[in-house]
Amino acid sequence: MERWLRSQVHEDGTPFRATGRFTGCRNQQCVFAYDYGILHNHLYLKKILFGHYNGTPYIREIRILVG
Repeated sequence: MERWLRSQVHEDGTPFRATGRFTGCRNQQCVFAYDYGILHNHLYLKKILFGHYNGTPYIREIRILVG
């Protein structure tokens, strides 16, 4: 994921990364809320979906909002 994020960065440093207020985890997903508006040229972490395999947690999906 970090490799992909780095490949998206332009010479001026955009898009910037942003994380909203952590609202909690439930039903195998962690959610982040944005109480304010979003800006263009930002990547916002929206949701992390996870699961368990043989008792070990793993990340299934990361959802990003492109502003």
